[in-house]
Amino acid sequence: MRERRLYVDTPLQTGTEVVIPKTTAQHINQVLRLKRNEEIVLFNGEGGEYLATLINVKRDYVNAFVEQYLNVNRESRLDIRMALGISRGERMDFAIQKSVELGVRELYPVKTDRSVIKLEGDRLEKRQRHWQSIANNACEQSGRNTLVKVNQVQTLEHWLRSSLAGLRITLSPLGNKMLGELSPNDTVISLLVGPEGGLSENEIQLSNKWAFESIRLGERIMRTETAGVAAIAAMQTLWGDFSNY
Repeated sequence: MRERRLYVDTPLQTGTEVVIPKTTAQHINQVLRLKRNEEIVLFNGEGGEYLATLINVKRDYVNAFVEQYLNVNRESRLDIRMALGISRGERMDFAIQKSVELGVRELYPVKTDRSVIKLEGDRLEKRQRHWQSIANNACEQSGRNTLVKVNQVQTLEHWLRSSLAGLRITLSPLGNKMLGELSPNDTVISLLVGPEGGLSENEIQLSNKWAFESIRLGERIMRTETAGVAAIAAMQTLWGDFSNY
């Protein structure tokens, strides 16, 4: 039977009862259709996970008894921090979901010259919550017990100025190097991926100014939602937990 893993934004401790937050309780009721005495796995993003047994499963109220703490760590040894040029709805959602599954540590939506989506005020706050929910759900699905933070939208230059540690990579079809030519000195990797339409020449030059290497992924041009995912998979194969060393 497939393990039922659920994220809960609440403290967890063995030998105690926990009230499941409303949204997750609705998922237990309406989607998973779980019953009293069934087992679930809970995590709150603080590391490890907890085996629990459902006590009450009612329409508006679900609680569980926390049985056992499991010291499980499924994080990659690579600390990949990816900036994504804001793109249209499903493309951005896909990029966030799959990059979390592949082990990215932190995400940064950035405003770029060719971003076609303009977000402000309430619309921005709603989208921010939506992106974080996608990341949380991807952690649930992939077995990760540490949440991936989707940071507040910022300008590209602000992100570049703050990304001064480790290996710095800009994806560009015109890049003069391939990933396999790089040799990271540590596990921190900052990855910049443009929106649909790609990064402008000025933005690529700006990233180069801040010591980002322009890297191409083969001879084909990938969509924004494909490029970042492909790059992370390649990094995990070259230097991370897809490799055998």
